[in-house]
Amino acid sequence: TAWSGAGRVRHPVYLGLCEDKSADQVVLTVPDPEAKRSVVKPRAAPGRVSVARRGPKIAVPPVHRPQSTRKTTGAANPRPSVVIAHAPKRGRETIGGVELSHADRPLWPGITKRDLAEYWLAVAEHALPGLAQRPLAIVRCPEGIAGEHFFQKRGNGLLPEQIREGSATGSPFLAIDKPEGLVAMAQMSAIELHPWGAREADPLHPDWIVLDLDPGEGVAFSEVIQAAHDVRDRLKALGFAAFPRTTGGKGLHVVVPIAPRADWEQTKAFCRTFAEAMSQEEPHRFLPTLSKAERRGRILIDYLRNGLGATAIGWFCPRARPGATVAMPLAWPEVKPGLNPATFTVRTVPGLLRKWKHDPWDGFGEAAKPIPELALQPPRIATKPAVPRATPAPEGRVSGIVVAHKPRKRS
Repeated sequence: TAWSGAGRVRHPVYLGLCEDKSADQVVLTVPDPEAKRSVVKPRAAPGRVSVARRGPKIAVPPVHRPQSTRKTTGAANPRPSVVIAHAPKRGRETIGGVELSHADRPLWPGITKRDLAEYWLAVAEHALPGLAQRPLAIVRCPEGIAGEHFFQKRGNGLLPEQIREGSATGSPFLAIDKPEGLVAMAQMSAIELHPWGAREADPLHPDWIVLDLDPGEGVAFSEVIQAAHDVRDRLKALGFAAFPRTTGGKGLHVVVPIAPRADWEQTKAFCRTFAEAMSQEEPHRFLPTLSKAERRGRILIDYLRNGLGATAIGWFCPRARPGATVAMPLAWPEVKPGLNPATFTVRTVPGLLRKWKHDPWDGFGEAAKPIPELALQPPRIATKPAVPRATPAPEGRVSGIVVAHKPRKRS
């Protein structure tokens, strides 16, 4: 409830750790010399004698009144009245109805927490359809991208009121609804927002899948661009629409809207089959595994973004990387040689959106198709012994297929 004269907290209650500050920033607030002072005069209760105290019990160092305004009692060293300096909270601003602490704290070189909050307000109309009312995991950088990064999926009761928490079959998540939720994420120094491919109302049935094209060492970005078009063509042959976006890194995402009928296990199996089929056809270009030893010169088709609790960076979301790059939705004609993902940043994207004549992802939800039932069926298990493979025919002979007739039943 207050600070004691000895500098201790009176009646403390533990509420949790303040994760948006480092230990060296947790210090007693210094009184603002420009703040208005108010005089506090101790009053004695009626019928009781006021006892002189050794010193004022206040939370901040006292500020004495000027010598000319002191009241004397005839003593050689008159005791001054006490003045308490009320220090306003510095570095706090209200943006979008949300109070930001340490708004000037840099998250990237030259880009502050305030800048991130203002970015979210500028792009909220376009970003919220892919973020609002979806389970989220976040990457927080309390000291900026040069400091510690950590994933967070639980609130632990310490979230701003604009952010809530939930879970699905034991997988925790966070969620927001409105632009204020995006600003609250900025207040938490949550730079990256990673949504599930499902809605909060039905978290067990995904409504999109993400195929992450991640180039290995020695792969030019032009090859990633070609790979994205190849993935699109194969998906189109299966009846699916595909939408491209940058990742804020060195790869590309191909996002596919699907009808929320299959569960996560079925959806992940479909994505794995898709990635393995492309890898088997062109093993010199693609691979479906995460083995770094095998990735040199090839592109990983990462299908593991499509499982319960798995996530991928959301569209318009910044990355905790140098340059403050953003995962930017694109139209397919833009995915061509010369595309530079580094041009899409927290600084540039709001201006690009103002020039948009139409949303390149318009119709995303309407394009959703269910995964074919045949693709969701588990593989059949053979109940008969496998037929032994025939040995290769000697050179010069033509091999044939021998059909063995079933033996007749004995009477």
